[in-house]
Amino acid sequence: MARDYRNRRIGDLLKELHLTEGRGTGFPTIRNAMKENNSPDPVFETDEQSTYFLSVLQAKEQIIIAIENVPFNNLEELSYFLNKLSDQVNDQDKTSDSKESEVLKNALSRLNDQASDQAVQIIESQLNDKVLAILNVLEEPKKRVEILEHIGLRNHSDNREKYLDPLVKLGWIEMTIPEKPTHKDQKYKRTIQGEILYNLIFGIK
Repeated sequence: MARDYRNRRIGDLLKELHLTEGRGTGFPTIRNAMKENNSPDPVFETDEQSTYFLSVLQAKEQIIIAIENVPFNNLEELSYFLNKLSDQVNDQDKTSDSKESEVLKNALSRLNDQASDQAVQIIESQLNDKVLAILNVLEEPKKRVEILEHIGLRNHSDNREKYLDPLVKLGWIEMTIPEKPTHKDQKYKRTIQGEILYNLIFGIK
């Protein structure tokens, strides 16, 4: 759609300086740039008479601090929330001087107590009541026997399959030697998702 500049000379000058684009080509440019940056889609607003134009470009950091309501209601949604927040923590950690703990604190600061209670309820009803104890004991990497003994269970493959394997599959914990699952020095540790969940439930240490 052709457009009329309020001041054609200024419009032509800005176009020559590559500070503006003609024929609406700037819209896909903006959308593509926001997508590549893993930011939300841009918002463009105007009226039928085109008396004004508003463009809202939301930064990634704003996504994190805008979380105020409980963003999950079941295990699938909780897992999705942790994965998305983990990606954002990774992105911010790479592009800022903040330590991971500071990024986590900022990310979780707006979540209220209801979110923590909801996460606990989902975990205990849809997984098991040992998850919180497992996350709590993994302040540092530990062997399977140490973890199972801590939660009052025998070091048996059935208990590993029931209590540890689901957390590995969810991405909340991981093996320190994943390429050799049966290695004698194999240990488990919390992933970033696990750290986020731990801090959501128990609070930032």
